[in-house]
Amino acid sequence: MYLRWVSLEGSDLDAVFRRYVQHHAPVVFLLLDRSGKILNSSPQTTRMLGRDVTGETLSDLFFTARNDFDFTTLLQDHERTHLLTLNTFIDFPETLYFRFFDLGDQIAALGAVDFAEQEKLRKEFLSLNNELLNLNRELERNRAELDRQNTLKNRFLAMAAHDLKRPISVIQSSAELLIEEIGEEIGEEHSQYLGMIARRSQAMTKIVNDFLDYSAIEAGRFEIHPTATRLDDILTHCIELARIDVKNKNVRFEFGQCDAMPSQQLDEGKIEQVIINLLGNAVAHSPAGGTVYLTCQRGPSGLTITVEDEGLGIPTAELESIFKPFWRGSAPRQGNGEGQGLGLAIAQKIAAAHNGRIWAENRPEGGARFSLYLPI
Repeated sequence: MYLRWVSLEGSDLDAVFRRYVQHHAPVVFLLLDRSGKILNSSPQTTRMLGRDVTGETLSDLFFTARNDFDFTTLLQDHERTHLLTLNTFIDFPETLYFRFFDLGDQIAALGAVDFAEQEKLRKEFLSLNNELLNLNRELERNRAELDRQNTLKNRFLAMAAHDLKRPISVIQSSAELLIEEIGEEIGEEHSQYLGMIARRSQAMTKIVNDFLDYSAIEAGRFEIHPTATRLDDILTHCIELARIDVKNKNVRFEFGQCDAMPSQQLDEGKIEQVIINLLGNAVAHSPAGGTVYLTCQRGPSGLTITVEDEGLGIPTAELESIFKPFWRGSAPRQGNGEGQGLGLAIAQKIAAAHNGRIWAENRPEGGARFSLYLPI
């Protein structure tokens, strides 16, 4: 290539340079009149801007240009460069160093990339890219470690809950058996102690079952087993179980009769678990003498079960958080503080597994309202 160039002389060399600048060089070449109107431009300019700019004014091409250019100032020293930013056809700014040459009636504008600045930016980009890669690697290592720790935690919870479940069940069944067989013989005080043992064992069994369900959810092993089930049968059974808690707390219980419900594919045990949890929470947050309401409504595409209480309600800031695992709301329970904040998180998973949903809101007259929607 060098030998080819040295064979050129005079006007031939000028013609080659002119043709290269106009058609191939990575520069912006513009020919302007004295008012700044573009008379001609190089093909590279058209490629960069994505259009033929002939007839436009120079100020139309730049992000930060004024409405007019003081060419007198610009042309005082053609060796001086002017940093201007073009709006390219991809809407990405391209900053070039321009020089302006006075040709009499016309002005030539040449814009080129500052390669030293471009190299500096390239090195900075590579440095930032390497830093980002290192951060991503560190993040991936941390994520892998968190996954490992989470797996160990879930395994521990599952093992601990599984190992606790059987002895707690033995304690509960033994206490219930003693109450049934010798409750009248041991006196009222001792019967009350046995009743307390049975109730506490039942509460512990629920906590253990929640831990087992949560561990299955976290491990991706949570499953439902739908069968043809009538929801009104589930509600009737849940009401019978919940009446015991209502009686113990002196809370009234109102059940609005449901319309005739069709048989649908549900995991009976899981849906019962959700409703019992909602009823239990309503009882726990109800004041003595309050009322817990259970209603159901059939819509065109599904069934909605609603549980309401007359407690203090849910703080607005907590409405989006109450379904998170281990969330314990700030609203005080009227009874004991049993539970680990897993019931609603599990209920949400059960609802989603049935292609339904569960949500919470506050009643205008006070108290909380939980709704469970299940598609037909």
